[in-house]
Amino acid sequence: MTNRTRVSSASGKAAHAAAAAALISAFSFLEHFFPVAALIPVPGIKLGLGNIVLLYLVSVKRYGEALSAAAVKVVLSFFLSGSPVALALSLSGTALSLAAMFLLCPMTKRGFSFVTVSSASSFFFNLAQTAAACVFYTGAVFYYFPVLSAVSLVTGTVTGISANLLFPKINKLIRARGSKPDERYANE
Repeated sequence: MTNRTRVSSASGKAAHAAAAAALISAFSFLEHFFPVAALIPVPGIKLGLGNIVLLYLVSVKRYGEALSAAAVKVVLSFFLSGSPVALALSLSGTALSLAAMFLLCPMTKRGFSFVTVSSASSFFFNLAQTAAACVFYTGAVFYYFPVLSAVSLVTGTVTGISANLLFPKINKLIRARGSKPDERYANE
């Protein structure tokens, strides 16, 4: 049995999804060490470093693993907050953000950058969360959206730049494990 056969098996896919979920958790934990709120005094703002993993999975067409990892991200958010409202906000934001990635990532092969995809994903995350917050709270929450939109461009750019720096390293790790790497990073 070759490495490629092992990776494409059900247990290999489960292992990849578990590794992605672990990476998302690690990035989410790491995020707490960056004082974003001190630099951008907007309540609830995070860099969204866990999205680097989702962006990578979508970019290499591992859609099932991306969906599984996104589900873990939502559940983790719920367990950390303990709030059903936080679950709804995280679910809505993650779903629309991931949809944006699914639509825009194929365009990176035609010149779109991961910074653009990441910024758009961040924008749609905030759009969905704001809409969900309007359902649970008041429509006045939507007045907060322009601020979130501006901040999402900044955080999406940071996440996209981080993704550009980390993708070759992730790809090298995948190549070392016997999987097929993404050809865009084969020479890195």
